[in-house]
Amino acid sequence: MVVVVVVVVVVVVVVVMVVVVKVVVVVVVKVVVVVVVVVVIDTMHYKNAVSLTFAFHQKCDNKGPTVTVLYNQQDSVYEEYASSNWTSSTGAYITDSNAFLYQLKYSGSDTLTKFSVTKADTAMYALSSYGPIFGGGHDLITFKDIVYSSGGYFALNGSMTFGHSFNNQGLTAGKITNGNFNVTELEVFSVTDGQRRKTPPQPWRKTPDWNKKYLETLIKDIVSFKHSGKLGLSDVRILMLGPVGTGKSSFYNTINSVFKGRISQSAPCGVAINGITIAYTPYEVNVSSGESLKFRLCDTRGLEVTQSLDIFECNYLLDGNIPDYFQFNPVAPIIPDNPLFVHQPKCTEKIHCVLFVIDAATIGDIPQKMVDKMQNFQKLINLKGIPKAVLLAKVDLACQDVASNINNVFTSKKIEAAVDKASNVLGLPRNRILPVKNYENEMELDDNISILALLSLRQLLFYAEDYLQRLEKKALANSVDPDETPHDAAFHQGLRCLLKGISKEARPHRGLIASDHNDVITDVALCQASQCLLLTASRNGVLNVWKYGFGFRYYD
Repeated sequence: MVVVVVVVVVVVVVVVMVVVVKVVVVVVVKVVVVVVVVVVIDTMHYKNAVSLTFAFHQKCDNKGPTVTVLYNQQDSVYEEYASSNWTSSTGAYITDSNAFLYQLKYSGSDTLTKFSVTKADTAMYALSSYGPIFGGGHDLITFKDIVYSSGGYFALNGSMTFGHSFNNQGLTAGKITNGNFNVTELEVFSVTDGQRRKTPPQPWRKTPDWNKKYLETLIKDIVSFKHSGKLGLSDVRILMLGPVGTGKSSFYNTINSVFKGRISQSAPCGVAINGITIAYTPYEVNVSSGESLKFRLCDTRGLEVTQSLDIFECNYLLDGNIPDYFQFNPVAPIIPDNPLFVHQPKCTEKIHCVLFVIDAATIGDIPQKMVDKMQNFQKLINLKGIPKAVLLAKVDLACQDVASNINNVFTSKKIEAAVDKASNVLGLPRNRILPVKNYENEMELDDNISILALLSLRQLLFYAEDYLQRLEKKALANSVDPDETPHDAAFHQGLRCLLKGISKEARPHRGLIASDHNDVITDVALCQASQCLLLTASRNGVLNVWKYGFGFRYYD
């Protein structure tokens, strides 16, 4: 027997919306379910056969938009949405530009994959002797005529030939149905207009649909990345800077996990008073073949207010003067006289993009002195023309909706506010603020976590490539060795501004003096930035300055 239930309860509306995971809401916009017609195959009562087609057309024809949901024995759930009426036709296609197929689960695992219509004129097919049919070909025939029960399930006599009128996202029919049409339950929900209306949240940053195909696209883009210019770089370097415990090492581990195909913790990470990372470590990422990808994520000591990197060490990192795996000592910062100091770094040893890593959950609690330190680093980075971005980590701790479903990251008002805050703190455009959730509590990879991390990494590689193209053009225009920094007019103008009021004493070995008397330079960090630039300019032959002997003296 077929049980037909008509429900007019608002509570059911919430259930229906959750079942279709907001997809119905997205397509139907302001439509709200207040009347639900459910056709259920009850396997506990039927042992022979049932005319399911008759029941479907009797209860579901001319009901407006419908959602058909199928549950099989392998714990897979998939559904079909039609915004047009079903009819008992003798056979005719129905145009429906809003129709789609959707996969909720596959073999017990959440998938949440939408298959959009590609040929609207063949989206639906109505035939009185069949149930719902989607697509020309047909993409999906749900059932026809008599349906027989067997061993606790109903063997639907439908079929799926995926990819005719709907985008299959690279999946085969078997990856939807488990290769059979044996269902334990089938439900048809009729969506009708009602009094309660809910507008779905609009994303503040738009991306393609998150699914396996998009994940594969991101992976392919990153694997194929290689600097296309003539600088001869083996890889590009992305320097990660940020307060202790914000997730710099964890970001590398997240990226590495994606390409290893399992959760990996190659970089030490955790919680410590002064951080876990103490050395400058340019991490590689390898694919399954063992080949190294063409970028390095360069980890450093976490920033602190009183200890950690100063602006001189930051300058040396940017210019490639600090060797790989150099261990920082807060008591004795590296100086050019250090035997490990790299005096003539190659372009491949320099930094090509800077990534400030900030905790999204505590962005409003960053001490002002820490903000000042990062802003002073930024002044130096700006004068060198190196691109920069912000990695907004731990978004799951900043918003409960994101913690429950990472897909909500670009509709979350809390994350949007955190992006605005980060943009204001460091003066960067909002599209340079990249939210991520690193692998931390997970034991298995999650496609959505991976997509968010790879989306950020791909942007960083784009920024680095743009910078290298500019660097190459400047080098060619000025006939400068690309291993040296080609300083253009903008550099000299910025340098002159910083040097305003700085005078050289008569005795050259006393060096350069920055005085805060007579309203000269009162910003100590600005003076330090000037000294860093002078060191760079001197090494590259831009200024004839005594290389390592000059310094700045501050008057109290």
